[in-house]
Amino acid sequence: MVSLTDVRAERTDSGEGQLYINALAEAVQKADQIVVTEHSDVSDVLDSHPQVLPAEKYRPVIYNTHELSSSEHADFFNAVKKMEPDTQDAFTACVFEPHHTITFFRQGIALSTLRVCFQCGQVEWDGSNKTPPWSLIPMLKDMVGKIGMKDKRDWYALAKTVT
Repeated sequence: MVSLTDVRAERTDSGEGQLYINALAEAVQKADQIVVTEHSDVSDVLDSHPQVLPAEKYRPVIYNTHELSSSEHADFFNAVKKMEPDTQDAFTACVFEPHHTITFFRQGIALSTLRVCFQCGQVEWDGSNKTPPWSLIPMLKDMVGKIGMKDKRDWYALAKTVT
């Protein structure tokens, strides 16, 4: 019988995880401001209040915003550089519903935006077209926890309280 470990060991890593790490480290390093935002997703409101407004007119509700301090910025950079580079090679089938966004700024201009769905463990980042490493989501969970945000909440119930 062949185990999942045996199958993974036989795969050749594409190297994209390392390229993703390099791009993310560069984005963190170039940014003079990094803002993490915890917010609603259109599906929260539509599922909770389908009659409120059409999806194309949706504006997210901001629950929490945190600008990284210089020490948090340095910690984030170090955490990125320490990530294991094994490229993610399997993906969930759940719907991408990001509730966290990390925006990288330089001189007040957004350089890139990383949208994170901790529920399905996926990201969308306009700073790289490479596949992220498996280690990205655990590192981001740790980072948002350290700044006082949660990676899991009852997003639908929360949406009901603010609309």
